Amino acid sequence: MWIGDDSAAQPLPVQQASPMPWGAAIAAGPYAPPMYYDENAAKAAALYGGYPEEYAGIEFGGGDPYAQFGGAPETYEGGEGCESCSHGERCGRCGAFGSLWADVHSHRRFWVREEYLYWEGKGNPLPPLVTTSSDPNIPQEFAGVLGEPETEILHGGDRVNDAYRHGGRITAGMWLVDGEFLGIEGHYFGHEQSVDSFFEGGLNILARPFTEVVDDGVNVTRTPASSLLTFQNFMQADGSIVDLNGQIEVTSKVATHSAGVLLRKLLWIEFTQNYRVDYLAGYRFFRLDDGVAINDFVNVSGGQAGDFSFTSYDYFQARNEFHGGELGLAGSIHRGRWSLEAIGKVALGNVHQSVKIDGTSFVLAPGSPPQETGSFRLLTQPTNDGIYKRDKFAVLPETTLNVRFDVTKNIRLLAGYNFVYINQAQRSGKAIDLQVNTSQINGVLVGPARPRFEFSNDDGFWLHGLSAGLEACW
Repeated sequence: MWIGDDSAAQPLPVQQASPMPWGAAIAAGPYAPPMYYDENAAKAAALYGGYPEEYAGIEFGGGDPYAQFGGAPETYEGGEGCESCSHGERCGRCGAFGSLWADVHSHRRFWVREEYLYWEGKGNPLPPLVTTSSDPNIPQEFAGVLGEPETEILHGGDRVNDAYRHGGRITAGMWLVDGEFLGIEGHYFGHEQSVDSFFEGGLNILARPFTEVVDDGVNVTRTPASSLLTFQNFMQADGSIVDLNGQIEVTSKVATHSAGVLLRKLLWIEFTQNYRVDYLAGYRFFRLDDGVAINDFVNVSGGQAGDFSFTSYDYFQARNEFHGGELGLAGSIHRGRWSLEAIGKVALGNVHQSVKIDGTSFVLAPGSPPQETGSFRLLTQPTNDGIYKRDKFAVLPETTLNVRFDVTKNIRLLAGYNFVYINQAQRSGKAIDLQVNTSQINGVLVGPARPRFEFSNDDGFWLHGLSAGLEACW
């Protein structure tokens, strides 16, 4: 993985891309994987002054290849990328700065990579939460009601929190065996909390749509309706007329975190073409948190009871926490100081999902302290308040593609593209039920228990975007 020192260039035994038989690989010892072997002993003898029998068991990276292979060949002249030596283009044998041979035999044990992330994620699906009517003279029973031709959706009915956001990732590792045969690495990445805020308070008509569920003892009917926040000459149930002047704020938030530890083992290497493949295995953690808060405020004036105000608060929060085992491959191709890195991983495990639904409301009368009451809540009722949990089997694949440039023997720049997906994700927007049995508002529930909560099974979550960073090794 790491960059060699051009002041200590070393020759390389002749290599071929095809592997040695697995039986021979095992016999070669724990540090001689199937790609380290000599295909042409005669050519090796000509270049190195003799073919050492102990070659199959050599620990590459530990020891002096000049001594092990009879000294440096007379044809060796050094030179970056083999362009000034007699080994042929990109053979990797000269050990020049930037070659894979020098990379592997640099005797470096530690690396740290820091990256800036600019990713977007799959948005949180919200039902229609705020509406208005284009006709200011519309009867109140049709104002802001979904399905009416004059109704306009001001917020909801689509996904939110789907914009690109900033983040960071740090990866650190250590080679346990000199020669980059076996190592361990860990990572953490996270993004700043994404906040989507909506506020409205200056319209002639402002409403919160829902479906009213009524049980008359014979039939259960579901009728589109709205809870009006702003409406002039509003007729109350007792026949009195009041003016409603309100406002509403909807805040949606999302945050993601990931961490993991991997064992990294050399699976394949080919110095003549400058590429290698590593096997990855370990543990993966991933967490997705999101929430939706709906807060409205209404001032009521002109009624028989005098002026007063009320405010209500509905809150929906979801968390998805994944733990599992992870397997993958990491490959790289080197061309001088440039290299291309591709990483593919998949984690299998359990995602623990939890949803919290809560709400409250307050009445504010002039000269009196606020009084908490559940009368003015809309989407959080006794039928869905609470905390809900479940566990699901989940699959979490991840791919990364990086272009890297070696600035010095210790510093590497990189830029790339990343994609992460989890197939099971409970979103807070899908915890919102717009069907409301209004009998439980200031009364006893009669009929269906709505709103209610049900876990969704059809929503995965993805993140993807660009990354750029710096890697240091020593």
